[in-house]
Amino acid sequence: MPPKRARASTMTDEDIERMQDLNAALLEIVKGKKDEMNPSKVGASVARYKPAKYEGVGEPSLLGEWCREFDNIFELIACPEEMQVDQAVFYLRRKAGRWWTKNKATIREAFQLSEEPFVSWQNFKNILRNTFIPEHIRSKMRAHFDSFKMTDEMTVEDCHNIFMELAEYVADLNYNDEVLAMRFEKGLTLAIKKRLTAGVPTTVEEVYQRAGHAERIKEMVIEEKKEKGEKKRKSEAVSEGARGSKKANTNQLRVYTGNGTAFGGSASHGESRRAFSEPVQCFRCGKMGHKASTCRVVMNGQSREYGSQGGRWSN
Repeated sequence: MPPKRARASTMTDEDIERMQDLNAALLEIVKGKKDEMNPSKVGASVARYKPAKYEGVGEPSLLGEWCREFDNIFELIACPEEMQVDQAVFYLRRKAGRWWTKNKATIREAFQLSEEPFVSWQNFKNILRNTFIPEHIRSKMRAHFDSFKMTDEMTVEDCHNIFMELAEYVADLNYNDEVLAMRFEKGLTLAIKKRLTAGVPTTVEEVYQRAGHAERIKEMVIEEKKEKGEKKRKSEAVSEGARGSKKANTNQLRVYTGNGTAFGGSASHGESRRAFSEPVQCFRCGKMGHKASTCRVVMNGQSREYGSQGGRWSN
């Protein structure tokens, strides 16, 4: 049986040239990726953002701020995970720098023994917290985190800032975003929680935005009630003033008549006499200038004197 003849190639010179161009482009991409993985170029990318140095002293919150800064930088430049710790330790100074120089070999060896190819950034942050934040402080702040509640004097922004600072002390517990979000929502005041939209929160920032919106609505309701109360007080003051003015005008228009009757009311006989200053006349003897109760008249050789308790005869 005669051997089979090889099938002639159907690729044209144009197809071959196109494939060569594609291979060259792929090689450039691979080369570019290798260049991006170069530690010196990654270090230059980090340096452009001028990250702070951490010295291992001061308030515990300084460490949290330093770690968050590198979190953001590594995300922005897409820093490879295996390079993140090496880039961060370059910015350790004084106490922290001396600690790393002394312990870096031991730390790396411990992770290699646990079959980890490198020390991850997350694990390194936990080591830093355990090293530079004393245990008694971490225990105290974790207790505050577990019992944290928003007070009436706090704004939602205040509550969010305090909560995020406390969350630094439980970072080594590796709570996921949903757990932290539910814990933050739990600590809000009842007045805020009542106004939150329905739904299971997925991040702390989501709850923060929803709570901020609820707080604005609450403030609007309070302001509206305040304005209504102010309008009501002003209306009552105007009505009270009108009633007082009407009463004063009525008193000014009161005119007494000669028989003791007043326009718009009535008066006693005595009030009428005092109002018009009528002269006093004794109805017993008919003389003017005294009353019958004080009249002294000699009758049948006796004088009769009237007093306030009745009359009596005397010789």
